[in-house]
Amino acid sequence: MRSKIPLSKNEGIYIQDFQTGKVRAEMGPQSYMLSEVEELWEKSLPDITEELLKNGGGLGTGDIRKMAYFEQSIDPQNLSGRDKTRVVTYRCPCNTAVQVYNYLEKTARVVFGPDLIILGPHENFNVLSLSAGKPKRSNSLKTLCLMLGPDFITDILEVETSDHARLRIQVAFNNHFEVVILMLAITVYI
Repeated sequence: MRSKIPLSKNEGIYIQDFQTGKVRAEMGPQSYMLSEVEELWEKSLPDITEELLKNGGGLGTGDIRKMAYFEQSIDPQNLSGRDKTRVVTYRCPCNTAVQVYNYLEKTARVVFGPDLIILGPHENFNVLSLSAGKPKRSNSLKTLCLMLGPDFITDILEVETSDHARLRIQVAFNNHFEVVILMLAITVYI
């Protein structure tokens, strides 16, 4: 027996037409009833992506200062386990960039925060593996978003001089990424 599925704003479900095999997302606000040739489709995500969504988009050890940044993006519905038939959403934090890859069309799009990312049925997040901590350790921060700044970076460098003296230097510098979008205009004369 079929019944209507209530969907509020920014909520959706994945639907597969089992005659054609095509999958699509149906978004709210509306109530949707599956037709006789449709069924709910479960979207699988890699384990690391599932874990990142539960943690607001970032995973790392507690000594990484940036971990507090992801708390604003934690979705309480993801904490108990995601309903795989519901459309995947992620609140992209302010002044960040998230890359979403469509593996069917082989295209990528970049979403700049603050924004709500809604994954289509054939899309997935590009997971970043970054260096973090002091001193920097590679692959210690897994994240869905790249922070554009302004921010500062600190690190501890250990160097050995030619006379075998060891120096420990703490460096700090500011960073800010600027996004430049180039538009190409082509004029065709006939």
